[in-house]
Amino acid sequence: MNTSQQILGPQIEGRSARAHWIDTDSALHQLVEVLRNDDSLAIDTEFHREKTYYPRLALIQVARASGEIALIDPFRVELKALLPLFDSSIEFIFHAFDQDLAILERAVGAVPKRLYDTQIAAAFLGTARAGLGTLLEKFLAVKAQKADRFSDWTLRPLSKGQIDYASTDVVHLHSLRYAINKELIRLGRVRWVDEELQRTLERQHKLVEPELAWLRIKECRTLDEQSKRVARALGTWRELTARENDIPCRYVLSDLAVATIAHAKPRSLDVMLNLRGVDSNRMSSKIQTEIMETIKAGLSSPVPAESISDGAPYPKHLTPLVQLCQAWVTSVAQQAQIDSVIVSSKDDIQDLLAKKEHARLRSGWRYELVGKDIIDLIEGRSAIRVQRQESLETFPLDTP
Repeated sequence: MNTSQQILGPQIEGRSARAHWIDTDSALHQLVEVLRNDDSLAIDTEFHREKTYYPRLALIQVARASGEIALIDPFRVELKALLPLFDSSIEFIFHAFDQDLAILERAVGAVPKRLYDTQIAAAFLGTARAGLGTLLEKFLAVKAQKADRFSDWTLRPLSKGQIDYASTDVVHLHSLRYAINKELIRLGRVRWVDEELQRTLERQHKLVEPELAWLRIKECRTLDEQSKRVARALGTWRELTARENDIPCRYVLSDLAVATIAHAKPRSLDVMLNLRGVDSNRMSSKIQTEIMETIKAGLSSPVPAESISDGAPYPKHLTPLVQLCQAWVTSVAQQAQIDSVIVSSKDDIQDLLAKKEHARLRSGWRYELVGKDIIDLIEGRSAIRVQRQESLETFPLDTP
């Protein structure tokens, strides 16, 4: 056994994985000392969020390029000990880091400075939000076992199946990153991935403000202005109440209840309690009173600024052009073997037509791939035609 294995702690045998269990602060500090000189580390988390507002972290998995794995028990150690690794130049390799980052930031106090996401990177090779198992099979011919995906990660000790599952989530990430990057280099898309990773990371740091929580409820976006005031007030109150009590927002008030209350704008408690989606049996008198006070406050508040479009409104008469551009973007993505979902959405095209300053198609790799051509199309400098009855292409109007 080498020195690093001695430092990492006791080994646990899984069906096909070999891991080191870290459940003391001294073992974690020793682990950090071993890992701080590595160039890259693969990382993943297991958590539960069914009954809490904040996800309950139950396990952190870390793998070195050499294949050594550490399973860190967050119930037994102080995770801020990981800060030196996060603040270093080590690249942390994730698969689908969107939830992991928020969880790690809350537990450790920071997120790694250098990140790589195999799911985002693979999208530039044609995969659409692919799971880890799909990518392992496609790029490495590895078939991952997912039998313990839905097990209870808060139980101790972990079963051999759980250990195997948790280890598989990180042990292949270095090889997967290499295989994906090799193809990205061949296609000249490494810069595109770097740009998208940075954009995604910046978006992750923009936490949803309680005042904007109502916008996540689709039914609230089409309400009249007076109802939107109530929806914003209720959404803000629900978000803050859920955070304070560390329970899911739906435990406070369902999305349907927020929408129906905002639409009805009830002036009496009896009316409110009989609205669709309102579960009066789960509401304390305190909550009922707070809801009625929130409705009143919402009605007297100003129109939500976030419901006002930033820039020119979307020209509705251009809807056929939006549909045509969507079809063309899909065709371009297919030819380029890139996931069309990551290239552009319908909203992206509408934002471009509305001349919104922060439209995603106005800059970066998206502008290079499709944005510039769409702008030329809108401004009458080019047109779209069917190419060999197989795909759509743009061409300058001065071309014979």
